[in-house]
Amino acid sequence: NKILMLLDNPYISDVRVEKETNSLKNAGFNVSIIAYKDIKQKKKEIKNGCEILRILDKNLENPLSKTYNFKLNFFINKIIKLEFDIIYCHDFYLLKLASKLKKLKPNTKLIYDSHEYLKGWPFFLDNKGLINKIKGYFVWKKLIQNEKKYIKNVDLIITITDSILQKLGKLNKSANKVVIGNYPEKIKLIKSEKYFHEKFNISYGNKIIVHSGSIYHSKKELLQLFDEIKKHNELVLIFLCNRPYISEIKKIVNSDLQLNRKIFFHDYINNKNKLISILSSADIGLMHLRLTWTAHKIGFSNKLMEYIQAEIPIIATPQEFTKTINNKYNCCVFYKKHNNEFNKSLSKIITNYEYYKTNSLNASDQFLWEYESDKLIYNVKKLIVK
Repeated sequence: NKILMLLDNPYISDVRVEKETNSLKNAGFNVSIIAYKDIKQKKKEIKNGCEILRILDKNLENPLSKTYNFKLNFFINKIIKLEFDIIYCHDFYLLKLASKLKKLKPNTKLIYDSHEYLKGWPFFLDNKGLINKIKGYFVWKKLIQNEKKYIKNVDLIITITDSILQKLGKLNKSANKVVIGNYPEKIKLIKSEKYFHEKFNISYGNKIIVHSGSIYHSKKELLQLFDEIKKHNELVLIFLCNRPYISEIKKIVNSDLQLNRKIFFHDYINNKNKLISILSSADIGLMHLRLTWTAHKIGFSNKLMEYIQAEIPIIATPQEFTKTINNKYNCCVFYKKHNNEFNKSLSKIITNYEYYKTNSLNASDQFLWEYESDKLIYNVKKLIVK
């Protein structure tokens, strides 16, 4: 059976897709990927035994653009010539393309793997300037409309949490449905306990808070966080991030002599084994989400999984998924705002540090991709028999 994946990035580093591809390939499926083109990447290559064809255009992200329908039809005509039994669409941008391909090949099964809850993710708010925000709003609304329409042609809905599955399930009651958590693959943790101390010349008496990946603090929240860091002589904060927002944060830090000695920056590490190893040299993981966004409130947290694998306690905003994990393992302490509440939560972790660290260690081998992989294979095979 041939699976054709549609992917809205150039597939340079996409850990979830890589795990799913490897699992399906190991179960006997022939998997190929159609991804976005990238001038720095080969148009065609074999990666881990999987053929990748980078031909898609970012224009497919804007269904209101003048060239959208032309591009859509161009790619439909190109892709339909390929052999496939299953179309596996990752996320909402390419769902219309996937649905149109299924219409032309009615015997094809269509899988929709939703990594985000689109309706609860108003990403246009991050656009610079009012005009771009307004334009982005209309694009977002059109994408929501498209998802609602084309999900009806889907045979299997996969997503990351129960709450998102309930919402998507209402849009297509006849499809098979399954939650596949984005859990990490089992690794042997090689701790780098002195890494941050040596790299940034941090005293061994200090407590290191690390923030890994995308930063969702508003500027006001960042300034409040920095004030909290200033109040504690022993605290140091390290950001592991490559996103554009980091340059604005660096400006704030560089303009303040006290912050300059307490806040450091490190590139994000795409190699998961190396990332987890480096995170283990911190004392506490910081996880801050925009809980006013439903997508964040009911979504999955990769950060949480990274911190648990690194066996460090977590200070976090109270996301549904994280609270569910914490009810069982108690490795997190929650706060809603960067004020006295954050300070109390931080003190609670520091005072009971060994307790929370042990709980994180106990949770580290409970959330593994190996369990999710079995669910994925079972549901895809069931689709073929159906």
